[in-house]
Amino acid sequence: MRKMKHILGVLLSILLVLSEFPQMTVKASEPQSIQYLDSQGQTQTCSEANPVSEGNWGGAACETWLYADGSTKIEDTRIEVQGTVNLILCDGATLEVRKGITVSTGNTLNIFCQSGKTGRLLAGVYYDGDALRAGCTFNGAGIGGKDREAGGTITIYGGSITANGGEYGAGIGGGFGEAGGTITIYGGSITANGGEYGAGIGGKDREAGGTITIYGGSITANGGGSGAGIGGGKQGAGETIIISGGEVNASGGTYGAGIGGGTFGNGGNVTITGGNVTAAGGEDALAIGAGTDGMNGTLTVAAMSLVFAGIQPFTGMPSRLKIEANTENEIDEADLRQYMRIVNSFSYMEWDESSKEMVEKTLPCSMCNTVEASSASWDNGWYVVLQDTVIENRVICTGNVRLLLCDGVTLVAKKGITVADGKSFKVYGQSEGNGKLLAGVYYDGNALQVDCTSNCAGIGGEFGGAGGTITIYGGTITANGGNGGAGIGGGNNGAGGTINIYGGTITANGGEHGAGIGGGDGGAGGTINIYGGTITANGGEHGAGIGGGNNGAGGTINIYGGTITANGGELGAGIGGGIDGNGGTITIYGGTITANGGVYGAGIGNGYNAAEVSTLSLEAVKVTAGNSVEYATLMTASERVAACANEYVKVEPCVHDSKIGNECKYCGCQLGGGGTGGTVPFIPVHVTRYCTVTFDVDGGSAVSDKTVKKGMPIGMLPVTVREGYTFEGWYDGETRWTEDTIVSQDITLKAHWIENRITLTEDMVTLAFTGQMYSGKKIEPQVTVKKDELILQPDIDYSVTYENNKNIGRARVIITGLGKYTGTVEKTFEITPPKAGSEFTRNNNLYRIVDAEKHTVSFCGTMGRGRIVTGNSIMIGGVSYSVTEIAKKALYKKEGITTLVIGKKVARIGEKALYGCRNLKKLTFKTTLLKAKTVGENAFGRLSNRLYVKVLSQMKKYYGRFFYRKGLDKSVVIND
Repeated sequence: MRKMKHILGVLLSILLVLSEFPQMTVKASEPQSIQYLDSQGQTQTCSEANPVSEGNWGGAACETWLYADGSTKIEDTRIEVQGTVNLILCDGATLEVRKGITVSTGNTLNIFCQSGKTGRLLAGVYYDGDALRAGCTFNGAGIGGKDREAGGTITIYGGSITANGGEYGAGIGGGFGEAGGTITIYGGSITANGGEYGAGIGGKDREAGGTITIYGGSITANGGGSGAGIGGGKQGAGETIIISGGEVNASGGTYGAGIGGGTFGNGGNVTITGGNVTAAGGEDALAIGAGTDGMNGTLTVAAMSLVFAGIQPFTGMPSRLKIEANTENEIDEADLRQYMRIVNSFSYMEWDESSKEMVEKTLPCSMCNTVEASSASWDNGWYVVLQDTVIENRVICTGNVRLLLCDGVTLVAKKGITVADGKSFKVYGQSEGNGKLLAGVYYDGNALQVDCTSNCAGIGGEFGGAGGTITIYGGTITANGGNGGAGIGGGNNGAGGTINIYGGTITANGGEHGAGIGGGDGGAGGTINIYGGTITANGGEHGAGIGGGNNGAGGTINIYGGTITANGGELGAGIGGGIDGNGGTITIYGGTITANGGVYGAGIGNGYNAAEVSTLSLEAVKVTAGNSVEYATLMTASERVAACANEYVKVEPCVHDSKIGNECKYCGCQLGGGGTGGTVPFIPVHVTRYCTVTFDVDGGSAVSDKTVKKGMPIGMLPVTVREGYTFEGWYDGETRWTEDTIVSQDITLKAHWIENRITLTEDMVTLAFTGQMYSGKKIEPQVTVKKDELILQPDIDYSVTYENNKNIGRARVIITGLGKYTGTVEKTFEITPPKAGSEFTRNNNLYRIVDAEKHTVSFCGTMGRGRIVTGNSIMIGGVSYSVTEIAKKALYKKEGITTLVIGKKVARIGEKALYGCRNLKKLTFKTTLLKAKTVGENAFGRLSNRLYVKVLSQMKKYYGRFFYRKGLDKSVVIND
């Protein structure tokens, strides 16, 4: 009794505890402060966002913020958005909603990403291992409407999104029987795949696409068999589609337009003002416009943005699409059939300061003005030369102008281009760099004729005015100044302004008394920076090639690179001052420079008769200063000492501040006079210079230095030895020296060694295995290579290639020596046939091997819909396997199949193989091998009584004896 009371007490305690369970709650995760990017790409913060789950997707007439972090899977429930839901895809997160997301009319889903843009959303689709599989509800959109519900408002700001619709649904948009709603995309990487009757983005079966607006992002939209890529589903119109940015690739289904209508659907109203758009239509469907057998639509595109690629026009094809382009040219409908690209951006080359090189960039067409013959005034903005254009009047830049010279076209500004002080003018080329600009000059036949406005620069200032800021990145430019004007720079009595050259092929010719590049008559060179390009600058009479005009100083000239030829006019410097003008401040950091002064003008420095001095700085750059004579003062005595000490430039006459006897300690000149320093030039009477050649043996035996007279061959070279290596000679960088190489300076040569090589042998190589069963993938056994006890390193000591390593049979492994190893070794291994029971997928059908030796398989199922063919045979590993069976329950209750063709080698059909395929409309037997005992029970059970069965005529009577006993409805007539 006492024991019973104890037991009752324990039970009572348990009941009391259980009675408390309904009152117990699990504390939900606290709301978090989460950052996201808005439509402008700016970082915003939501102060209270809840983690995403299966059951918290908003409420009627309220706004909800959710975030996905880490990996979240919602497998068995279709999510339904209520009210306004803002979803933030955190960087690195993956949200998988297998059945899709419902956003019906009156509800809104906004999708945001974070700064890394790596958050992912999978809707109506999921990963099965590495394979992506559709999982959306039958009549629903991946994101949007469900069965007989239109899509609501869907706005995507960013993230990586993949959305697949169900059988009758769009990837993003409407569900079965309804339109796509309102869809707006600002950014992100989006892939949207429509179901069999739905659009990739837009409407579904029998419905239009709704309103679709794309501002940016990378979008791939694929329509189902009857749907458009972007627009209407089957029998649905494109409705309203606006694209103003982004990279858009839209492919229609078999009968749908790329952008526009589905099967029987018209093209709707499509407007494209920006972005790069590629569209491909299905059979007899337009790339942009109507689907197969659809009606007219309207396409509006931005001016000069239509490009056709890979077109195969159909002869005599009737026009079904009205074109309302912003150009005067009517576009033939034959060119708009099945494939087109709309390119709304131009490429151009620009200097990248971080990498110090020219890089290719793109510019939206919507930002550009087209240069026309009447375009004589350019305000702020971009101007693009799309075709050969001649402007008779002088062009005036009234603001900050950017000019793009498209490859293969020429712009002629006969009277030149005014870029006044305070204005800017930038010239860009494209990748080929052969777009041309002629300023102040034009071609008369094959002859160039100067026509620049008098007293004006070819490009730059007018009379009395300095040039503004002129920057050249590319193109082929020829600029001639009028009388008194520079080729590029200042007008008469005007300085050069600021001139920056990064690239291009430039020829600048000064007018009388003007510099090629720099000042006009009486004007200094201004600030000239040259980073690259091929430049020829010719000064007019009394003007410098680069620098000052007549009576103008050189200004500030910095040369960092490029190939430059600068020719001064009579009495002007090649680079520096015009007549009576000092050279200014000239700094040379790099480039290949040839500077020729005019008569009595310096190659680099002052013009003739300059009273002031100039400054020349050299940064170890080889400079040829041609036509310099003893009367042209390059610099003061103290500055010329530095140039004299710099072995990369020749200075005549030599000036020194120290001597040994009568020899300059810097250049070795024998000095014909007394004194040191000062301004008195010393005339060199003889130069003898010796150079020291040192040898870097790089691990070899030591050798002695060698002294050689400057300008003479080095003569016999020493030999060094190193164990395990072969000596290949002495090198200066990549250049090998011989006995005949001229010595022009002190130099260190480095020994070049080639390591002695070892030949690979077969016994050095082993494979991880010598046989493996066929898997459908390439088989690559691990390779080990050993030299004695040393294990060699792959991709350093040897490379491995595989041949015939996927299909059944003998595969080859080829091992080739690298570096110090040479020779080739070949090994083989066997790929054996798969065993019975192994499964393989071909054309969305699943097959299982029945007899490995006889090479037979059974048809076990399909992932396809619509028309299914079992086939007569399949290839497995390069071997043909006959399809002899349809497995038990192979297509059990597969309601998505409408047509089934059974191959001619099928001799056995398993129990309930086709059972419950209620939507099957046509069943064809090509086989003559079936017997009553080889067809399983209920193989044809629960099929539609409207089914059409077709067999070979000679088999009709025989098959009729037992097909009905295997479940075929008695109302179904064979070969009716």
